[in-house]
Amino acid sequence: MVEGLVRAEKVEQYLPQYNARHTFITLALENGLDAKDVAYLVGNSPAVIYKHYAGVKRDLHVPEF
Repeated sequence: MVEGLVRAEKVEQYLPQYNARHTFITLALENGLDAKDVAYLVGNSPAVIYKHYAGVKRDLHVPEF
């Protein structure tokens, strides 16, 4: 189906879902999913998530206790 869309010039090229992996992981972390849950969803360890994806700059605040 995708090849037909490319031939019909409806889409430029086919990109597999894997190409959206980094975006999915980054958005999941930014929207509050825990790194261990994201790791489970994408088949990685939490260590890999922290090493490669959790370095996203965030607006952190120290909570009041």
